[in-house]
Amino acid sequence: MFFPLIAGEEFTWSVQISGYTVQSVTVNAQSPILPFVEPLHDCLMTSSQSSQKLGIMGYMNPNPFDIFIPIGELNMFRPGAKDRAQPAQFFSGLNKGVFTVPYEPDLQWLLPGKKADVSLSTTKCDCPVTDNVQIKKEVIELSRDFLAVGYQSADTLQNESRTGLHKVNKEQRARLRELMGRSKERSINAFAQIQHILTSSIQDSSINCPLVPNGCSTVDDGPLLDSIRARYFIALNSIRRISARASFLGSGQTKKYRKLVKRGTALSSRALQALNKVQRFRTVCSSVKIAPTPTRSPSIIDEKPGPGN
Repeated sequence: MFFPLIAGEEFTWSVQISGYTVQSVTVNAQSPILPFVEPLHDCLMTSSQSSQKLGIMGYMNPNPFDIFIPIGELNMFRPGAKDRAQPAQFFSGLNKGVFTVPYEPDLQWLLPGKKADVSLSTTKCDCPVTDNVQIKKEVIELSRDFLAVGYQSADTLQNESRTGLHKVNKEQRARLRELMGRSKERSINAFAQIQHILTSSIQDSSINCPLVPNGCSTVDDGPLLDSIRARYFIALNSIRRISARASFLGSGQTKKYRKLVKRGTALSSRALQALNKVQRFRTVCSSVKIAPTPTRSPSIIDEKPGPGN
């Protein structure tokens, strides 16, 4: 849902399902502002049928969820027709090679707060390519640092328990010791799983064609990327919970280790931002090879659209 919000105004949306209580959400000037979806002009190709130049368009959605922007004033091309078969649903992360648009002078794709110029000076290609090698390395390094914070949070609970366990009964002490052990094991396993997904399932190079060649198909790596995001979410909640317990056990407060939580939050945010640079959809071929070069190969062009068309 999109609507204009004038400064100082407040909007409340309430929903009630039969048999359940009313659920409401309020939007005002203090509400979080979502990062903008950024339209991209990936590269320029020449149609094999008409020799017309086509802009290959994509986008970056930095949010961990899909965004819907209806075609119209908030999702349009200019000058000329606003609707150029651009998507209205924007999948999370990096999405190259989503659709093509015939080149026209001064043509722009506009989304809220962002725009992309369709330029003749852009790289020439048929299928945009994303090099994921450095991105994966960055995410793994940040993951190692982030999950070390998870291990450290368990250590803080252990340290505080040495002086604070006398305040709790035998059953609670046993539960705390089990929690410390599980927390460290969970941190190790989470890092191992993230590293395994990135190295074994996410390709070093992702190619996505807006027009899928014969003998090829489109693979969606979104579920793999979402599984990594979920592990960060679970691990960060664990860091917050354990740090609060350690703080309370030692001083009766819950914010003693807020710097530790803040560091974990920052590392998690940086890792997820890096993860967003991994191309979500990729074109996989069994009988036709797509060369990841900026030069054109007319043999790969077909009429079958890719995701978002």
